[in-house]
Amino acid sequence: MKKVYSLLALLVVTSLGCVSAGGRLERHVVDRIQEGVTRRAEVEKILGAPRSTLQGSDRKVLVDYAFGRYHPGSQPEAIGPTSRVIGSVWERSVSILYDTEGVVLKKTHFETERRIRADEDRVWTGQNISDDDLKFIEPGVTTFAEITKRFGRPSAKGLNLQGRFVYDWQYAVAKEPSGLNIKGRTIQMAFEDDGRVIDYRIHGNLPTLP
Repeated sequence: MKKVYSLLALLVVTSLGCVSAGGRLERHVVDRIQEGVTRRAEVEKILGAPRSTLQGSDRKVLVDYAFGRYHPGSQPEAIGPTSRVIGSVWERSVSILYDTEGVVLKKTHFETERRIRADEDRVWTGQNISDDDLKFIEPGVTTFAEITKRFGRPSAKGLNLQGRFVYDWQYAVAKEPSGLNIKGRTIQMAFEDDGRVIDYRIHGNLPTLP
């Protein structure tokens, strides 16, 4: 069973990647980066090379940084008749949007910790959000508050090339006991500045387990 835990944690953490030059993306480090002031070269002195880089047709550039760690639980915590918490994945993420001159236009910093749960048949983290669960979302109407009330706290926060906030809800699951049938799914939603959802995308396949 321990092999399954570590493989599942690896799936979640490697979906983030790690950075070295920026340490662990601590808030006080990221606070040195000022919107409208700090240039890209200075950001990379502070945080190092980003995990990903995307350039838009208007020549604005979006970069993402992430850092994650797996914390095994010292004692399993029962959360139901057969389910228990056996560890957690702790994550920090930073997104930075540069203008055409390479100056920071907008940035985000987000930190979260997700519990890893287990029962007799599977090990998982996050909420299993199905296609039916998503039917209540109406672009331009449904709000961030309504979505978090239904799906809980997101697993990541970032930006898109338009400078809108983008949040991820990630679900990863492994079938016990082999640890080989690990699958994941991410629901990614973009929001207007007033908190209304713009649209959403689904990445990965929702696994069907017994």
